Amino acid sequence: MYLVKGVNFYGRNSEYIISGSDCGHVFIWDKNSEKCIWFDKGDDDGTVNVLEPHPHFPIIATSGLEHDIKIWTPINQESVDFKRLKMVKEEEDL
Repeated sequence: MYLVKGVNFYGRNSEYIISGSDCGHVFIWDKNSEKCIWFDKGDDDGTVNVLEPHPHFPIIATSGLEHDIKIWTPINQESVDFKRLKMVKEEEDL
């Protein structure tokens, strides 16, 4: 079982929730609809446990078990691939 790590609010009006996970992914959730609107691999070694949004710009810094800090600008216009999200969740349940 994988756990959610490092949860934070994101957006001008805190309309999103960002989270990391033991599975190494970064997730962005819409606070009102509770739907995942974006996710991507954030740490090849397995865990994203720190997520910090920039106070004024649409930028997120993440870190995990790797020795890198990643800087994200979530500007993807495509919808979430729910089949891929389901596969990530199924991997977590193993």
